[in-house]
Formats: sequence, C-alpha cells, structure tokens
Amino acid sequence: MNIPQAESWFTSTGKGLLTILIIGMAYNFLDVQLITTTIKIPALPEVRINNALGFQHLFLCFLFYAIYRYALHNSESLLQVMTMSLGKYLASTKCRFLISDIFADPTIECSYEIGGNPINQVGSVLVKIYPHGKGEPGRYLRFTLAFENWRTVSIFMNCERIDLDLFNDVLLSYGVKRADVNYLQNGKYELSKTSLNDQSSYKLMSYSLLRFCPTMLTNKVSFDFAFPLVSCLILAVYNSVSIIRATFGA
Repeated sequence: MNIPQAESWFTSTGKGLLTILIIGMAYNFLDVQLITTTIKIPALPEVRINNALGFQHLFLCFLFYAIYRYALHNSESLLQVMTMSLGKYLASTKCRFLISDIFADPTIECSYEIGGNPINQVGSVLVKIYPHGKGEPGRYLRFTLAFENWRTVSIFMNCERIDLDLFNDVLLSYGVKRADVNYLQNGKYELSKTSLNDQSSYKLMSYSLLRFCPTMLTNKVSFDFAFPLVSCLILAVYNSVSIIRATFGA
C-alpha cells in the first residue's frame, strides 16, 4: 500500500519554528494578555470563551507538534549534529571513559566524518587506540560509531596484533557478543557492523547531548538547523511550567 506523502508545511522548516518562537516569546515576555473572552465576527454568532487559559494549552500542544514534526522531517540533519557532538565530546575527553578499565596508558586519536562513510550516510565517529602508546604503532584498536536512528548506535571494530581475549574484553564492555568476532589473518580481528545494546547506545547519546549546544554554537550549518529546535524546546518547557503553576496556584 502506498501512503500519500504529507504536504510540506511550515512546521517542517526552521522558518516555521522561528515564527512560532517569536509568537510564543511575544506572549510570554512582552506581557501580551487576553483582555476579552468574546470574539465577534460579522454575520456569525458571537462566541464567548470561558477559559482563557485554554489558549495556552492549545499553543503548547501545537508547539510540541511543531517540534516533533520538525525533528521527523529533519532526522538526518539531527543525526549529523549528534555525530558531530559525539565526536567533539570523545575528542575533548580523550575517550578515557571508553577504555579506562581495559588499557593502562593508551594513546588515543579521535575524529568524526559527516556523510560518505561506509557505516552510515549521516556520519560516524572514528576512534583509534594504541594500547601501549605510539611506541608500538603496529598494535592498535580501531572502531567506528554511527547513529542509525534516535535510539540505536551501530559499531564496526577491527584491531591488529591485539590478542583475542583483550579484543573480547572491549566488545563485552559494549554488550557485543563474542560470536560476532571474525578472525582475519596476521593477528587481525574484525567485528562486522552491528548494533550496540540499548544501555551502551543511550550512554553514547547522552554524551552527544552534553556537547549538542556547544556544537550548535560553533558550526554555522548545525546552528541553522538546531537553534530553532533547541529554542522551541526551551519555550515549551517554560510554558509547561507556567501552565502548571497557574493551574495549581504555585
């Protein structure tokens, strides 16, 4: 069955979210108030609104709808920004949390690539680890992380001149089963692309979110995409708190 494509509306664009943001900010911060609950339209019956607070409820519902629709229509861009954020986080922390219980004093290189890589078209993060420093350049562990969607991270891993037990220790720390490992030759092992378990995926996504806003502010492409999304999320939270306080008299 072919599902007809929905008509592209302004809620799927950054301009649409910015328009909603301006309306919401004007209402909240310029102290715009509903001074009458009566609407008069020529040739139509008079309409009286008994619950003015309902306008806030309707606006909040529409705001959440617009945020969700924008994220759905721009999911590839969202995953690209998350990939950049994860790459920046891993580079800034030297990936110590990834391998602190496995290697004593490693040398770590971290980079990220957006688009055109063999794992995922929206981008991936490459981490290369030398377990005993660069004094032994022939011994390394190389793995690539990529966001498949909003809740799943895939991984591709290979290594050279690292024993199988050590390789499996790394895999088990990510919830990858031993059966997924392929022996190549000359002391090389490889893990074909597979999805990490939920716990590992959520952990990496949380690391990505920690750097999401700094990444947004330092890259013009991610700024144009992410600023309307983040701003409207903040506005939605602010309105939710305001409605709760007005409802319960806090």
